[in-house]
Amino acid sequence: MTKATRLLARLDANWLLVALLAVFAIAPLWQPGYFWGANDARHSVYFLVEFDRSIQDGILYPRWSPDFAFGYGYPIFNIYSPLAFYLAEGVYLLARDYVVAVKVVWGLGLVLSGLTMYGLARRLLDRPSALLAAVVYVYIPYRLVDVYVRAAFAEAFCFVWLPLVLWTFYNLAHRPTPGRAILSAIAVAGLMLTHSAMLLLFLPFLALYLLFLLGWAWRHRTSTPRSILGTWPSPLDRFPLYECAGIALALALAMGLSAIFWLPMVLEYSAVRVDQWTGPAAYDFRNHFIYLHQLFSPAWGYGISAEGPHDTVSFQLGLVPFALSTLAVSAMFYRRANQSWTRRRATLAFFLALVVLAVALMLPVSLPVWEWLRLAALIQFPFRLLSITTIGMALLAGAVLWSNSRELAELSGVSQARHWPRTGPAWLVAPLLALVILGSYAYLNPPFIDPPEGPVSLGGLMRFQQSSGEMVGLTAWVKEKPTWSPLADLYVQDQPINTKLAYTSLPADAQATILRHTTVLDQVRIQSTTGGPITFLTFYYPGWTAYIDGVPTSIDLTGDLALMTVRVPPGEHTITLQLEDTWPRIVGTAITLLSAVGVIVYSVAGVLRRRLVA
Repeated sequence: MTKATRLLARLDANWLLVALLAVFAIAPLWQPGYFWGANDARHSVYFLVEFDRSIQDGILYPRWSPDFAFGYGYPIFNIYSPLAFYLAEGVYLLARDYVVAVKVVWGLGLVLSGLTMYGLARRLLDRPSALLAAVVYVYIPYRLVDVYVRAAFAEAFCFVWLPLVLWTFYNLAHRPTPGRAILSAIAVAGLMLTHSAMLLLFLPFLALYLLFLLGWAWRHRTSTPRSILGTWPSPLDRFPLYECAGIALALALAMGLSAIFWLPMVLEYSAVRVDQWTGPAAYDFRNHFIYLHQLFSPAWGYGISAEGPHDTVSFQLGLVPFALSTLAVSAMFYRRANQSWTRRRATLAFFLALVVLAVALMLPVSLPVWEWLRLAALIQFPFRLLSITTIGMALLAGAVLWSNSRELAELSGVSQARHWPRTGPAWLVAPLLALVILGSYAYLNPPFIDPPEGPVSLGGLMRFQQSSGEMVGLTAWVKEKPTWSPLADLYVQDQPINTKLAYTSLPADAQATILRHTTVLDQVRIQSTTGGPITFLTFYYPGWTAYIDGVPTSIDLTGDLALMTVRVPPGEHTITLQLEDTWPRIVGTAITLLSAVGVIVYSVAGVLRRRLVA
């Protein structure tokens, strides 16, 4: 048998099958048009519009969105994870269509999430069971809600990273190596760079998961012949030192790889007003608990979450996944008194406990817990914990096909375990896959409508901001939320914006010449015999710096909108206003670059070492 033949024999065709079976989940994305009425459908597209505006200006890591807040600008990508928009930007540069780019990333997320779930499930189950778990993960109702109802662009892509984090840490705790620590770090950093609120929500569950893995390693490791405390064995002899070190290395490296985002976000978070995202009823976590009957109701809608039990959006667990999970749990806990727990079986029981915990925290009875948590307001929606239930229920649903030979023998009354196959009945796989897909098929029909604000454009962005009140973020110095602006008048008339200089602020005898304008820079030449203040229609935010003839000068803030004003001396002068990096942005970028270089150097060295040895 040749090397190529042996390689083909080892290939797992289920990876391809998972991707193919996701075709029905992504089918609506191939239709022409867009479900513009979905909760955040317009946000997703216009976030990409703003991201692309900065990329086109040569800004490799955008932080400022120049057209939010009716053109006054807002640092959305300094506080909002950008990774999903990098992916969409790559698609946009090829397709030149913002809607297509968003839809492609959604479809990619559905397929990739199935693959990462298959990888996680394959570590715990056999191949048919892992295949079922992956398909359940793709079609479980909340996954479809996140794409076709909520249209939560970045949050939906997090479902790729969640199983990957659990999978890589499972491998790391099983056998710690630097390479496995790096993979775990990349998975955590990917989640952070995709949606920081989801990482914040996921961290407590990840901490419990890591404690479980370390606890299992500690309890089931055989003591070394020679005790560190003397000749008598001690529990400390089994302490998972290498596992702890590997996990610590992975988490530290993840912080380094994502420092370009989280360090400025944390240190400059006080420079934006968060009251508008946490204060209104639409964002108050107290109004977004789930009632028990909603978890089992098959009702479907394309509305929003509202206070009380009458939401017009579905928060169901999914009748098919729930039924399969229940059957698997029943089989899993059917065991004799003398039958010990295996590592894989204990891990499945742990995920069952996580599902129960997540459900409890979504119910109104958990309100005191949320009020005790200081960061709960930033998570906004307790129903986001359905992301945790999707992972646990997918694994448990897949386990309905799986058990080891002894467990299946006992459950079926077979006296000799060796007479029972090690995998579940193969004839059940296809019917169960069909049942999972058909159970969610009715939910794959989002209403496609025309964009209410007209075709995608900056004028459409202005109209969207005015009609919805959304995407009008405020920096900490702004006292009044604008409802329109002089710039918005130009945008809706499709007039080009070649400066944000407020001409009405010029001294009476001043003459202004526009030299340069980008998303993060305004440069003008002012000629005036008297001099005086000139104002730019841009919110102040740390990093904005003014120069007069290349010399830094002070910035004054004008009015309740905190617009930036520069005092120009008499004569002819060049005024430059530009957004520069602050020290948190510089340090964060440097840490990320150093971490990435370290990972690359280590990986290349490992490849060269293996080739030399071979």
